[in-house]
Amino acid sequence: MQAIVKLTRRGFRTNIKVGEIIEYNDERYILTHIIAIEHVYSSSAHMVVKGIAQLVGSKSNYSLYENTSVFTKKYPKAQYGHENPLYRVGDIFLFDGTCAEITSIDSIKYEFVDLVVTYRSRLIRPWSDEEINQAIKEDRLSKFTVIN
Repeated sequence: MQAIVKLTRRGFRTNIKVGEIIEYNDERYILTHIIAIEHVYSSSAHMVVKGIAQLVGSKSNYSLYENTSVFTKKYPKAQYGHENPLYRVGDIFLFDGTCAEITSIDSIKYEFVDLVVTYRSRLIRPWSDEEINQAIKEDRLSKFTVIN
């Protein structure tokens, strides 16, 4: 199971990195992709980063879907742009616990007063059990200190 998360860090000695273990919705997730740096305030050493996290120990349904797909989304006249924003190329969205990225827009048309957009997307591969276990091991080892 994947999730789109926002991480906030304060202080000059903090960092955000892929493979980091985080708490999200009272469960352990691992940060697998950094999507964007949304805000950086250098005067107060404050940053906000958007990323994809994967639930530790969950089984992915990634194999149930095609790697790339084409889908059409209908936006009723009163909704597009406000409550239901249009996707842009590069946008990441969550579908049934799996993240995907919009790679292109194939067509835009009107059906009466509704906007109909056809998108092309690709799935973002979740980490394998081996990759997650390696990141957990590295996280644990990073918390140990050597005492002389």
